[in-house]
Amino acid sequence: TVSFILKTAKKRIVLKGNSSNLLPTPPYQTSASERLRGSGEMADRIRAFDWSTTALGPIETWSDVFTSTVNLLLSFPFSFAIYFGEEQILLYNDVFRPFLDAKHPAALGKSGAEVWPEAWDVLGPQVAGAFYQGQSFSARRVLIPILIGDHLEDRWWTYGFHPIYDNGRVIGVANPGHEDTAEVLATRALKESEQELSQVLNASTDAIVSVDSNWVMT
Repeated sequence: TVSFILKTAKKRIVLKGNSSNLLPTPPYQTSASERLRGSGEMADRIRAFDWSTTALGPIETWSDVFTSTVNLLLSFPFSFAIYFGEEQILLYNDVFRPFLDAKHPAALGKSGAEVWPEAWDVLGPQVAGAFYQGQSFSARRVLIPILIGDHLEDRWWTYGFHPIYDNGRVIGVANPGHEDTAEVLATRALKESEQELSQVLNASTDAIVSVDSNWVMT
């Protein structure tokens, strides 16, 4: 047993009992549902996943910093993923989920190299730079083809990789970002339409051109 002496202005009180009853409950003894907040498919999947089969270990043993980072991930209103540890184990939120297409839900808890084999020659060194050297990386509207079904599709992305620190050491990499494919293709179509319009006007002094609401020739 242990004793704690509490002094007041008029008297002192001695509390006796087992130390496990008197000391605050360590965070790792709380349940997964208490440690991880949020709702939605990915919140449920992350809480239910057997993390003991990975380098992360059970949720109850996660550090406060990493737990807070995962809670941020789940509450973040934009697409967000985390690659944890040297194994670069992937966790992601509901907004990130559509980027995975048929890779979801099997991608949860897998390494980045397993999830993105078609793109890891580009992404892998960027993640490694953040994890091993603490270097943040960001890119805007970069073409990275992604495997959709059984074929590669051109996709454009704006994204970043940023180190996650816990007591001065990097434990993972944060990956916020979004897809720019629709905007890139729309801009390309507009430029092509402008070129066509210019060619028509240059070829004739009198021309009637029909365009839609986006100024694309019809």
